[in-house]
Amino acid sequence: MSTGGLPVRRAVRRVFWLGVRAGLSREEAAVRAGVSASAGRRWFREAGGMPPMSLSEPSESSRYLTLPERIEIFAGLQLGNSYAQIARGLGRSTSTVTRELDLYKVRPTRPRAEPVGRETPRGGVVCRGC
Repeated sequence: MSTGGLPVRRAVRRVFWLGVRAGLSREEAAVRAGVSASAGRRWFREAGGMPPMSLSEPSESSRYLTLPERIEIFAGLQLGNSYAQIARGLGRSTSTVTRELDLYKVRPTRPRAEPVGRETPRGGVVCRGC
């Protein structure tokens, strides 16, 4: 962020650092990015001459899910797939799928697991609705 004015968008800083990487001077890269030469010199000095961010092109779907991905998540739930299986199919992290389902308060429609190996729960008889 700039110290004297409004915060500078990440895309503007990215243009500046791409210019520096292409061999432009700090001042030329700043002009190309649409900021003052002094801002370019300050960014360069504050970052120690190295870009403080990734310069690769940001992918549109890296942060937000697309509509087809959301549809695939809900279809996977209907098929009974686990969150991990759905995530692998999308090439996403399991936490991304979980976060999406938590956001929309979606719960899987799988049947509840029944206890195995015991007829009654520990502690005796459970009275439901007494």
